[in-house]
Amino acid sequence: MADTTLAVTAGSGTLLKVSSTDAGANRVQYVRELPADTSNAPQTWTLATTATTLYSASADRPGVMIVNTGTARVFLRFDGTAATAAVGGYHNYLDAGDRWELPEWAVALGCSVIAAATGGALTYWLGTKA
Repeated sequence: MADTTLAVTAGSGTLLKVSSTDAGANRVQYVRELPADTSNAPQTWTLATTATTLYSASADRPGVMIVNTGTARVFLRFDGTAATAAVGGYHNYLDAGDRWELPEWAVALGCSVIAAATGGALTYWLGTKA
């Protein structure tokens, strides 16, 4: 299979990378995912019992890691609504010591947080494209 480019006229007309599957005109498009840059410094949020926006939405974010280094449960919500500790008021929670690498569906969304009690911090890393 030979890699080639195929001119595309939609939008700006930039080239689309494809692989030839045979001697004919059959081609398969491929996409190279950019890995997250691991040199991004961690950020922290001091656990509080009032909801706050941890970070805003970004379509360019390839990954998020969150670690609860505090002493209380932290509730997370990803739909632009303030998180609450009530049933239905959050999408996930992290107990003290838990860590979570967000799934692909949640990475680009903003995150609201609220803690069940004060004490310690939440540490998080927002991936950037390498």
